[in-house]
Amino acid sequence: MTAPATRAVAAPRTVTLALVAAVVVATALVLLSAPVVLRSVVAFPVLALIAGHSATGLLFGDGKADDSAETEPVLRLVLPVLFGLLSLLVVVLLLAVLRIPIATTGVAAGTGVAALLLLLADRRTTLLTAATPVPAPRAPQLGVLARRAAGPALAIVVVAAAAAGAVALRPAPEQQYAQLAFDEPGVVTGQPLSARPGERVVLRWMVSGYGSALPAAEPAVAVRVGGKPASGVSAVVGAREAGTARGVVDDRRGMVTFTAPSATGLYDVEVVVGSDTASTLTVRLAVKP
Repeated sequence: MTAPATRAVAAPRTVTLALVAAVVVATALVLLSAPVVLRSVVAFPVLALIAGHSATGLLFGDGKADDSAETEPVLRLVLPVLFGLLSLLVVVLLLAVLRIPIATTGVAAGTGVAALLLLLADRRTTLLTAATPVPAPRAPQLGVLARRAAGPALAIVVVAAAAAGAVALRPAPEQQYAQLAFDEPGVVTGQPLSARPGERVVLRWMVSGYGSALPAAEPAVAVRVGGKPASGVSAVVGAREAGTARGVVDDRRGMVTFTAPSATGLYDVEVVVGSDTASTLTVRLAVKP
């Protein structure tokens, strides 16, 4: 009787260390902002496939049983992909539950940790194991391949759909900012602002807090006319009120009064509310006799 064919395999310890190195390098490529091609084509597939392969080994063993030669080849090919996609999905969902920003680096770090833990758990007994010859697997039959591929392929579709659904159901991040605007009907509609030389000019403004409440402290108000501080500035700052517009948490209204220049002409008037450089309004003032 002819002895079964065998093939030599690399030492299990060497394979394990090589896989650990691959996980570390793939994770580092993402964390160190490697080119997008390396991250997309190399790093994430390596992390997902190693995690999936290790999870397959933990759940189904090494697949060397004599009665599994015709039933496991397709599973061994498809399940690592399935579990790899599942590992990415689990990492994304965990980041969302823990309220950690779902960014490329976070997903890579989480998947790298998961792949490393699964790998060490699957190959914990191989670190000191010497290389051994193993029987060469028999070629699977085409009919068995087709039957066995149907279930895993459907599972991959389901997992991919679940991942797409999870991304679609993720709430969009709510932006937090303050918006300053004039509360003067004439200025808002674009009508020119005019005054006589030395006349007192009144401008009303409103600041709205989107996504978060405005600071409790009253903001400082300043006015510049023609690039220079205005004279006779007097400001009145109102209390915060609940916002009525969509996305607005609260509003604060105020009024500032200043003295128009003594010389006639057109002037740019800047109203600055608070210390934020973005909280500046500009309007054109025509000083006429």
